Amino acid sequence: MRYVGFAAFTLLVSTTAASAADIGAACIENGGRTPAQCACFAEMAATSLTLDDQAYVVMMMPGPAATRAALRDMAGDAEAFMQRYVAFSAAVELQCPS
Repeated sequence: MRYVGFAAFTLLVSTTAASAADIGAACIENGGRTPAQCACFAEMAATSLTLDDQAYVVMMMPGPAATRAALRDMAGDAEAFMQRYVAFSAAVELQCPS
């Protein structure tokens, strides 16, 4: 794990152990998806994304401002992460209930 700023580092450390649960909880809090969709999203994240990527997803959940802040914290990795996230999102759309 690399250092990406104090707030992000704290989040990375705190989400590493239970990131799928954190993603599911953040998904439900954020709204727009059913609990079943959030459970599927979290399960796919746990099996498809690295722990660092899972932590970034949790940081992005609250919305556009949080997404911009998370992408800033990634520095040079933001573009690569977004490519992985777009591919992951497409897989979620195909496999999770709508």
